[in-house]
Amino acid sequence: MPRPAPLRPALAAGLVAVVGLAAAGCGWNDDVDSRAATAGLPSTRADLEARDWVLDRDDSSLEVDHDGPVTLDVEGDVVSGQAPCNSYRGTIDLGNDGSVEIHDVATTLMACPGRASDAETEYLEALEAVDHVDVDVDDEGRDDADRMVLTGPDGLRLAFRSYDAGDLLVGTWDIVGVNTGDSIDSVIAGTSPTVTFADGGDVTLVTGCNDAGGTWELDGHDLTVSALRSTMMACDDPPGVMDQETALGRALRSAARVEIAPGTLTILDDRGAIALVAAQG
Repeated sequence: MPRPAPLRPALAAGLVAVVGLAAAGCGWNDDVDSRAATAGLPSTRADLEARDWVLDRDDSSLEVDHDGPVTLDVEGDVVSGQAPCNSYRGTIDLGNDGSVEIHDVATTLMACPGRASDAETEYLEALEAVDHVDVDVDDEGRDDADRMVLTGPDGLRLAFRSYDAGDLLVGTWDIVGVNTGDSIDSVIAGTSPTVTFADGGDVTLVTGCNDAGGTWELDGHDLTVSALRSTMMACDDPPGVMDQETALGRALRSAARVEIAPGTLTILDDRGAIALVAAQG
């Protein structure tokens, strides 16, 4: 993996530097408490940590229109997720009266098209402006009724619904970017590599030349992929496909954590660096 570069501050100064790559940012080392440690915490914190949250834009006060999923995840005093373009990470302070403060937010460094950039700026500014949180969950278990709402001055509202990362991971993902050692590169034109996570625990990688298979296991957001077994064809069309295959296999084997939302998947290695980016239609 390349030596990571610092992230840019999203909004506030004094932000700690975290890792990034040239064409797309990297993540971070994640030494936060396990979700199993939520036992005994105040109800709001426990409910926030026990669920993954995706933004309900129709129930929020954001004005910039954007179709991409925006997520939020809380573990200990760390808040992280996927903004309209980049991944983000910051600090969250919760009060016993429902008060909340989110600060020191940093993002990865991926270049964003105009609308996504505008939507990201608006979302991150709103996230650092909220001052109150309400959580309404189903005591019988997770369902679409689980809601979390962050509010702030001047009618600011960010509404989220819960989702299950494990359920979302199962299926076939179109790989759109892979860590090649120097950067996150788009896949070669004329190839359509995919990774499939089967419900029974099998994983299949289709590279554009050889196919590889192994097993996977997800614990919260921590992903483990076994050693992959691959076919052994030699390919030279299109040029570079074998190098791409090597990078794809290395990326999947390095998997340590996933950032996932409906339609988008980022696999991180054990240093928090982006290894592979994929999407579903």
